[in-house]
This record gives sequence, structure tokens and C-alpha cells, in this order.
Amino acid sequence: MKKKILITTSGERSTRILLRTEVFELLKNEYDIIIASPAEEIQKWKDEFKDVTFFLDGSGSVINIKNILKSLNISAIISCSNTDTPVHEFDVNFQKICKGLEIPVIIIQDFIDAIFHPMVIIPDLYLCWGDFFKRMFSRKRDVILWDPIGSLNGLSIEKPLSNVKVCGVPHFDTYFAYSFDSKETFVNKVGFCLDKPIFTYIPNGEISKWVYETFDNLMYSANIIGAQVVIKTHPCRLGDNWIYDLVTKNYKNVPVILFNEPSLGKGLAYGLKTYDYNAYKLDAVDSLALGNILMNSDIVCSIPSTSALEAMIFNKSVVLETKYWNHPVAIREKIMRWWWDVLKSYKCCMISKKEGELHQYIIDSLNNPNELINGRALLIQEMFNIGMDDKEINACRNIFNEIKLFLGS
Repeated sequence: MKKKILITTSGERSTRILLRTEVFELLKNEYDIIIASPAEEIQKWKDEFKDVTFFLDGSGSVINIKNILKSLNISAIISCSNTDTPVHEFDVNFQKICKGLEIPVIIIQDFIDAIFHPMVIIPDLYLCWGDFFKRMFSRKRDVILWDPIGSLNGLSIEKPLSNVKVCGVPHFDTYFAYSFDSKETFVNKVGFCLDKPIFTYIPNGEISKWVYETFDNLMYSANIIGAQVVIKTHPCRLGDNWIYDLVTKNYKNVPVILFNEPSLGKGLAYGLKTYDYNAYKLDAVDSLALGNILMNSDIVCSIPSTSALEAMIFNKSVVLETKYWNHPVAIREKIMRWWWDVLKSYKCCMISKKEGELHQYIIDSLNNPNELINGRALLIQEMFNIGMDDKEINACRNIFNEIKLFLGS
């Protein structure tokens, strides 16, 4: 008889990793899979994910999740999200119950910020991206506390994890198995010109002075250089296109295309909060769409987000801006200063701190796009477990093998 595994996925990112990569297919062939998600009642999910059980299907009732899980005889729960950030609460609620039932909790890393947030549930097995993150999770580290309404609330010290394995980034496997659009095909799809550079702007998940002014600085450079601009919005800021309109109206000669990446972004455990199912609109090619954008960009401008560092897989010039980061000093300055120092140590990207530097760094990067190639290669090796000359990375297979070894089957 096959062992049973519960997979919980409450957001766009975790769904992409756990259900829309080879991880899901490998696990499904070896184990009986049960999926718990706020989106599981949507018929398209039942049409897409075959040969699995949805948590609601066999439960009869969702009032007592503990008794349901106990009756299912689950061997492990697998999630991507176990921190105290509000959008992780759905997954964390299931993990808490599983911990109480002594069901092992397996976490697969889903974003860079995981090293900055405390883990509500300490996993029995943590599958991280690269050696850099293994070092971070295996030692004490400063983390940011969040309060229930989602604002920053203080700092704390996180204890080391005892069982961390390096596997790579599962959704990056698709990059090595996919033929991206040529520049000509890409510009034809989005309505750009082939002979003009493409700048991609990747803002963070906050509406702040940084978002507005950095985008303004990028548009200023695009206007002077004659570039075209892609905005890849943050998944949790889908309703904030007005901020880009405020900037773009001052640069009417700059072609701008905005890409939204839909996200769940909310939803607690069953019975605790209602959920707008119409908000869930993730397409199976979202990760490839982002890859196409990065592959065909000449400059990527951002904070040090996952997506910005992801551009280095494609050997793209990344320009980051720090001067508008205006979190309360006592809460975040220490951690962010450390993170900027980490990136500077890799010598992988340009970091703008003063007025005018962003524009100059863009000029420098356009004139010498391979200047920081060695730093980029080092970063993607240590953070993403990818060599610059790799033809495949087998992150999904690595994850499956570690889970199988852990569960003794």
C-alpha cells in the first residue's frame, strides 16, 4: 500500500512549485497524494490535477480538520510556506495540526525572503535552493516579525534548522527544458521594436516612495536611451497599476507593457475565513512567461528580489536601487544592510545609492553587458545550485529523492 502525502498550497508561488513541476508527477507515482488548497473547489483544478484526492472530497465535513487528518493516516505534509507572514496562514494551520499529530513536516523553499522570516512550524526536513541558503538556515539568524494585520512588528533570532538539504529550485527545471522565444518573436508578441533595448522593472510588494521614484528614474533613462519598458508587477499588488500610470504619463514616448502575475495572496484554513475563488487565476505557463521576459531583457531593475536575481541565470545585467528603502530603522535596517552587503560581496550587479547612479549604471551595463559575468555565475551557483554551463539541473528529481529517503521508501 502506498504511503499518503498531504500537499498544502495556498498561493501562486507554492502551487507553481508543488503542483506544476515534475515534483508533483514524481510524488504522484510513488505516493497517494491529497491536495489541500483554497482553490480546490474550482472545477478546473479537478480537471487539471488527476489521480489525486482533494482534501474536501473525502472529508464530509471541514469543521474538525484534526480528526480528518488523523483518519487519513498521512505519512507527511509538504508545503512551501511556514513563516509568520499573513499569506502563509493557510499552510501553517495545517502544519500546526500535523505537528500535534506527530506527522512529519517537509518544507520546500519558495522564495528568498524565507531567510528573513521566523518559522512558525519548525520542519522535520527543509529542502533549500543552494549552499548559501543551507548555510543561512543551519545557523542562528536575525528575522523580521509580522503582526496579524501584515505590518512589520520587530526583530527576533531564529534557531538553526537541523535537517537542511540542498536540492535546487524546482521551477527552474522548466528553464532548461524550454525553448524561449527569440528576441524577434518576443518583440512581435508584445508590440515592441527589435532594434531598441528592453528594460524590465520588477518592483517589490509594497507601495512606497521607492516604487514610485525608482520607476521614475528607470523611465527617465529609457526616455533618453530610447528603450522599451516591461513592468512585471508583484503578485500581491495586482490593484495598484495607478502608480505606474502616474509615472508613464510623463514619458509618453516610452513604450510600456505591464504583466500581472496572478496570486492567491489570502485564505485561511477551512471554516475560518471566506475566500473569493474568482481571484485565483494562475496559468500553467506563468513561470515560462517570466523566463521569456528575463531572457529578452537588456536591463533588469529591481530590489534584490527573487525575480531580479533569477535574471542572472540568463546572464542579464541587473541594476538595484537602495536609497528609497524607508522601513523603520529599528526593524529592518540591520537586516537589509546585511543583505545588500551580501550582494555586493558577489560583485554580481550594479547597486545605485545616489541620484544619477541608476542612469549611469544602465549606460555602463548596456556598453559592457558581460562585465559582472563571473559574479553572476558565482551567485547562481551558490544560491540556486546552477552552474553557468549546466544543460539541466534536476532540482525536482533531487527533491523527490530527498523526500523518498526521508520517508524510508
